Amino acid sequence: MIKIIIIFILLINIILLYSLDLEPTTFEEIVLKDDRVWLIEFYSSMCGSCKEFEPIWNKIEISMKSIVTGKINVDTSAGSKLANQLGVFNEGIPNIKLYKNQLVDNAISIMAGEELSAKAIIQSVRRLTTDLTRRDDG
Repeated sequence: MIKIIIIFILLINIILLYSLDLEPTTFEEIVLKDDRVWLIEFYSSMCGSCKEFEPIWNKIEISMKSIVTGKINVDTSAGSKLANQLGVFNEGIPNIKLYKNQLVDNAISIMAGEELSAKAIIQSVRRLTTDLTRRDDG
């Protein structure tokens, strides 16, 4: 039953082309076991920098249609616990990580508390995605 719900949520995300608000409890099942590339933003609704970053994130979502995007709210206890496990708080928020069915410690950090433009982040994501594809092809 949970797999049907997960598939339904993923389909809605694809149709709407907006970030999927991920639950930390399903992060491993949805993101780490998926063959697609995921770009995950870790944010806090109380963080000024995160609020300033929101328009940039929206541009990234629109420009990167071949990548599934998701968000983890670190304000919740589960989101905070996951962010802590992933080292997000050591790097700062907002924080973006790129995953492609890899273990958490192999995640590629795109941005961690840095001031970057949407264009710079998109270029980094495209470069890293190309690198991931090359690794998969052997």
